[in-house]
Amino acid sequence: KVKGNHYSALRKQSLSVTPEQLQLELDDTKIIVFGLIMEWHITEAVISVVAFKTGDASIYFSTGQIFLGGVAHENIRNAALSFVNDGQKYLTFAKSTIEMPLPDKGSVRFYFLTNKGKLFIQDTVEDITNDKSHVKELFALENNVITEYRKTTDK
Repeated sequence: KVKGNHYSALRKQSLSVTPEQLQLELDDTKIIVFGLIMEWHITEAVISVVAFKTGDASIYFSTGQIFLGGVAHENIRNAALSFVNDGQKYLTFAKSTIEMPLPDKGSVRFYFLTNKGKLFIQDTVEDITNDKSHVKELFALENNVITEYRKTTDK
């Protein structure tokens, strides 16, 4: 239990992580996703699901609830790795960015942290749930991280 709402600080820290901080050695001749952050604007709150190539995953709610240390649980670690590794397939759809605003209401935004900079994709939840989005599978993998956290924390 942590007092106060640390959402903004944790979000900022996650979006600025480097491969060096994660002790990753990446092939500099390729663009490699080492972190993937999905942010979902749900009613009056935003949920941020953060995953790294190390297998670590965290979930932050803008309301103040946080879940950290997913790497310590094999099920969460595996879900995080699937999410990040699958993110590699979406780079052709992503746009480069230096700004990292929260998603629009009713939308989901994916931030791809790569060794060559940050990229993003945003789509509406409506398009994702109605099979009109090319990020539907990536959204499902992100939801799996949440599911694995629930399984672990409900025990």
